[in-house]
Amino acid sequence: IVQWDGGKWDIKSDWYQADKTHIDPLVKEFSAKYAKDKNVKPRTCTP
Repeated sequence: IVQWDGGKWDIKSDWYQADKTHIDPLVKEFSAKYAKDKNVKPRTCTP
């Protein structure tokens, strides 16, 4: 978190670590819904 003091940005906290056990299922859920709604064929990134 950073805060503007009128002249410069001040660092107010350390970096946050994402909770992948919570975020990954949400990404999969919403990307699947988007693909269905937009008629996009899901694909993998593997060769």
